[in-house]
Amino acid sequence: MGGRKVTAHVFGVDADLGRAFDPGDVSALLRRAGFEDVDLSEEGPIRWEGGGPQVWTADNI
Repeated sequence: MGGRKVTAHVFGVDADLGRAFDPGDVSALLRRAGFEDVDLSEEGPIRWEGGGPQVWTADNI
């Protein structure tokens, strides 16, 4: 399948936004869901699993 699963957790509900293959994909999925200018850094609101936003290897995608 590939990619990293992107899920939004809002008001106690999880919504699957799709799969991302790089940080640009994450931003695009978030924009389509109505989230603008989200900080993709590890200090931002995103919980990264399998490595931070700079890690896009076969092991985590």
